[in-house]
Amino acid sequence: ENSRWYSSRLAKSVTAERLPEMDEIAGKWKVVKTEGEFEKFLQDRGVPLPIRKLLAFSTTGGKFEYVVADGAFTETEYGMLSNTTYKPIPFDGTAVEDKAPSGENVKKTATVADGKLTILSDIIGEEGEGVDSEIWKADGKVYRKFWNRKTGSGFTSTMEAF
Repeated sequence: ENSRWYSSRLAKSVTAERLPEMDEIAGKWKVVKTEGEFEKFLQDRGVPLPIRKLLAFSTTGGKFEYVVADGAFTETEYGMLSNTTYKPIPFDGTAVEDKAPSGENVKKTATVADGKLTILSDIIGEEGEGVDSEIWKADGKVYRKFWNRKTGSGFTSTMEAF
């Protein structure tokens, strides 16, 4: 009983300490640059060739809103026809079930270290499969690195406020 109380108190104190540095990534961001293996990343995720080619031409311009509140990170992706808001992910490592942009069911966990938010997205029912990301702010810009856990392919998006 005491260890559960201690673990809960520790998670709350760690979360409280981490929130101020995560406030810097909160805001509305537009992708202005993409570097790395974007097309390879999509191929490794099973995206068909025609769609990969189409997406390769639109690697910039995507808009996102990041909210840091109540000990959690929430992301909204602004689309051409509709917006998608994903479930809040607590900073204390609690897993949250959600849908990935690909439509796959995932379990997401978030941790903070060295000024970076790391989000692990485990694909439910597929052992060892997942897409992970890191988000951080530097020089007035927000950066988000994505990588395929199984193959290592990935890319980094540079975002500016809009």
